Amino acid sequence: SSFSQLLQKEPVVVFFLTTLVGAGGNAGNQAAVLVIRSLATGALLPRAACSYIWREIRTAVALAFILVAVVVVRVIVSGYHTHDALAIGASMLTIVSSSVIIGAVLPLLLYRFGIDPAHAGAMIQVIMDLAGVLITCLVCSVLLPPDLAVAPTALP
Repeated sequence: SSFSQLLQKEPVVVFFLTTLVGAGGNAGNQAAVLVIRSLATGALLPRAACSYIWREIRTAVALAFILVAVVVVRVIVSGYHTHDALAIGASMLTIVSSSVIIGAVLPLLLYRFGIDPAHAGAMIQVIMDLAGVLITCLVCSVLLPPDLAVAPTALP
């Protein structure tokens, strides 16, 4: 209910939701593909997974900050306020960072449990589509200022 109010009150969230969710799915899928390829070629051994994941975390943060800069500029150029741009940027940071980390870990988990790691590509898309919408709504509901018009009028 509160998310539907957010989406009605803040059109910037609706306008940039597909950008955010798409960036998450694409970043996570790319990370998954790299792990799947490395597992298939023997370049990544399961015992070296921790150092590989640590490297992916650093890559995720760097990639996320680049995409944050781009989306913040795009939000401002589209005519929205700075606080809107910061909320969308924070959503991008959270979505892309988590997506790359999940995309790197998921094929390793599947491999560990004897499931073909190639399934991670499709799984990460679905996971990040759902998680991306949830993350965006959570972040924007916290960072965007409340609408004073719908604030309670009865004060003690």
